[in-house]
Amino acid sequence: MSKSKIMKTKFLRSFLITLVVFQSFGIAMSQIPVIKNSDRLPVSFYKGRRDAIRQIMPPNSVFVLFAASERTFSTDVDYAYHQNPDMYYFSGYTEPNSMMYIFKEEQKIDGIETPFSEVIFTPTKQMAEIKYTGKSMGVEEAMKELGIQLAIETSKYEEFSIDLSKFKVIITDRLSSDVREGNSPSSLSGLISSFRKKAEIRYVPDNFSLMLSNYIAELKNDAQQKAFSMQIKAYISSRSNNIIIDPVLTRFIYSSDSLSRALIRDSIINNRINYLYFNHLTSALRQIKTEEEIAVINKAIDITCDAHREVMKAATPEMSEREIQGIHEFMYKLKGAKEIGFPLIIASGNNGCTLHYEDNDAPKVGDNLILMDVGAMVCGYSADVTRTIPANGRFSQEQLAIYNIVLEAQDSAFSYCKSGTPYSELDVPAIKVISEGLKKLGIIDSSEQVSAYYPHGISHSIGLDVHDKSDYREPLSNRMIITLEPGIYIPVGSKCDKKWWGIAVRIEDDILINDTSPVNLSLSAPRKAQDIEKLMKKSSPFNKLK
Repeated sequence: MSKSKIMKTKFLRSFLITLVVFQSFGIAMSQIPVIKNSDRLPVSFYKGRRDAIRQIMPPNSVFVLFAASERTFSTDVDYAYHQNPDMYYFSGYTEPNSMMYIFKEEQKIDGIETPFSEVIFTPTKQMAEIKYTGKSMGVEEAMKELGIQLAIETSKYEEFSIDLSKFKVIITDRLSSDVREGNSPSSLSGLISSFRKKAEIRYVPDNFSLMLSNYIAELKNDAQQKAFSMQIKAYISSRSNNIIIDPVLTRFIYSSDSLSRALIRDSIINNRINYLYFNHLTSALRQIKTEEEIAVINKAIDITCDAHREVMKAATPEMSEREIQGIHEFMYKLKGAKEIGFPLIIASGNNGCTLHYEDNDAPKVGDNLILMDVGAMVCGYSADVTRTIPANGRFSQEQLAIYNIVLEAQDSAFSYCKSGTPYSELDVPAIKVISEGLKKLGIIDSSEQVSAYYPHGISHSIGLDVHDKSDYREPLSNRMIITLEPGIYIPVGSKCDKKWWGIAVRIEDDILINDTSPVNLSLSAPRKAQDIEKLMKKSSPFNKLK
């Protein structure tokens, strides 16, 4: 077949797959925006997200967002900057040292003629810095490019005359105490400091206190509250009282009567500075994807699958893990992805038994399996697709036996991926398949031993974070995109026949949830053993580079 015909065939196949996906999901192709090479989605998306949060905010409330902190690698070399996903989700703003207010109701203050319901505080555009760091938004560009009603320089935040004491609820994330920039009013640490004064925040709860607050908010009656208090007191006592808990929580835990506990619980839930509500609201929105988000995630998945296919063609036993990682990252750049979604896992042989293996430093993959847990990022959204392949192009008898159990486990859970299914139920069919399969092979004696070889959950949401925000206590819902990733890992030294040692298999696909049937968005990367072996017989341009 000629090159032009091949290209036409590939394009037609890709188009038809996309058409089937979105038609089965009940979305017209005309509704899906064209995703160009850009770091942001259309302005209308971010405006829509701000409108959406306003709709679910309580009356007389303000929603406060801060940029992520910068980190210095060495002297004047910084780590690659990655914006706070929540800040990006509601603004599209990608720069540091900034913050944003979103108001439930329109505000009117002296000095600003037009009423507004949102304001972003951005650094001053410094031409001297642009020479070193590249393009930067100032106030005018932020309003124009991001579509935000009002933008003000961060240096003027302290004099911004909105009185935070008038709001019944201030909804914000836990304020970081690990911000390392300078203390100028325009820095992130300066903004946080000024905000704490304006909002009269006297302390920042630690992670343990926030966790307790979450649990207390869920307690429905005094019996539950009393039992929980006793459990926490016992835990604190067992730790020799080396735990510091904020004063409100302390009063709840050591309260002796039900009325006091109820009143304190109400104060926790209805605290004017509400950290708990922030996660609740942002999770509720981010777990349900818009048409724009589905489109960019689908593009990130397509790029990731393209890379998987190229590696399948290129892989040889003589390759290093790092070479394989390089092919993935090259393909991402070639196909238009600016970044990787997370540190790529390229694990050969026993390395695959380390779930979050990131060294990728084996000099030769040999005749082992190669577990590749990878994902490209497009417009801030990450894919997450895992394939496990034989480096020599053919599964051994033992490798194939384990591989087919994992594949069957994933297939068994796929039908459960529909609206209304609790997250906890996704694992049930997969665990059953893996347990029975390992017993049949003589690797385990009873189902109770399965966790030794399948130690993780089967699913999580993907989006702006590869493990995206979601309320995992709630059932699956229409327009969620989740992973489905069973695995079996048999490290060297396991209590089974040595012929199984060092075999690690994970198969992970990205699934779009809808009301009728789930859609596997990553099917273009072969997942059946025979299809993988067939593709691995083909050559790759990368084989000619040595």
